[in-house]
Amino acid sequence: MGDGRGRSGYEYAKHVADVRIRAWGSGLEETLVAVTGGLWRYVLGNASVPITRSWEVSARGQDLEDALVGFLNEQIFLYESEGLLPASVKDLRVRGEHGAVSLRALFEGCLSNEMPTAPERQVKAATFHELVVRPELIEVTLDV
Repeated sequence: MGDGRGRSGYEYAKHVADVRIRAWGSGLEETLVAVTGGLWRYVLGNASVPITRSWEVSARGQDLEDALVGFLNEQIFLYESEGLLPASVKDLRVRGEHGAVSLRALFEGCLSNEMPTAPERQVKAATFHELVVRPELIEVTLDV
């Protein structure tokens, strides 16, 4: 789930009391994968996540912004409720249908109890605060 400056990636921006991720890519799907990578690298630090299972994450919203925040929050919920930690995102799809937007992706990773070390940080939620969503740039604030 990329990082660094290249075709796609992310960086953390300064924000009072919260964490802000700026992610980029050559298109919407790639940028969504990059922002997801930024979320989990923040939580996990430099820890490697073994791949022992896969699962699907989906979210639907009234628009792309709503779907993105729901998609990130669904990942956070699955971590908190089931211990699912992603190592990679595959086959991310964006669909617009019937006046709504849906996001769906396949994740690979492990359960938190399969990690050799505990995650470094906790994230409460992705927020709509100063949210920017464009095909080649996403900026999202995480409530920590």
